[in-house]
Amino acid sequence: MIESVTYTMSIKSSWSRSFFYLFFSYSAFTLPCLGQVIQLSRFEVPLSKVDHDYHKVVSLKEKGLLVYQSLFSKAGVEMEIIRLDTSLQQVWKGYVPLGHNIQVQQAMLYREYLFILLRNPVSKVGNFKVLAVNSGNGENKTYEIKNLIHFTPKEFVVTQTAFLIGGYFNYRPFVLYYGLALGETKVLPGFLNETGELMQLKANENGSVDIVVGAQNLERHKCLWIRNYDAFGNLTKT
Repeated sequence: MIESVTYTMSIKSSWSRSFFYLFFSYSAFTLPCLGQVIQLSRFEVPLSKVDHDYHKVVSLKEKGLLVYQSLFSKAGVEMEIIRLDTSLQQVWKGYVPLGHNIQVQQAMLYREYLFILLRNPVSKVGNFKVLAVNSGNGENKTYEIKNLIHFTPKEFVVTQTAFLIGGYFNYRPFVLYYGLALGETKVLPGFLNETGELMQLKANENGSVDIVVGAQNLERHKCLWIRNYDAFGNLTKT
């Protein structure tokens, strides 16, 4: 018996109404006769007349899905979040006000929480926000991250002790560290000195992080620099 699960998203418009369709299909077939049984469920969200961002979907694996989008109005931006179970039945739905000119930059699932990285791209300061949403009950918390370096984030990693945001400043890679215990922000040591390509941020089970940067050495040969930082953002080895 081979089982497969497929998620499909589409937008359908008509003269009277528009829907966001999220399809969940479960199929099972037995070899070699290739008999096939398909069961199909569908979840529909009517599109609002107000401005909105595209729906995004995060898999909770055996616990279902999270569907979220940004809604824009004169009152500001709010995040609509919907939790679905594996049969595409709504478990809960909520709205989180975020303020004005806020855009989603990155999102990731860590344990039972969805973390959404946000920023104001037109602001003269480089501050970020992180919205943390409990997938079980919808409870949420917003973290304010103070930052003096204005940059566009390319990488976002969550550990048990920190948020790490990677990007470039003046063509040089660097990683911003935000400690959850004290709410401290700092640039990780070992960056901002040389040009290179930020290739990967990898979180480990113990809270440490490996950061891979592609660059040239003194002989101008292409190299990979791998730096390891402990759970508190201290450089331990290169």
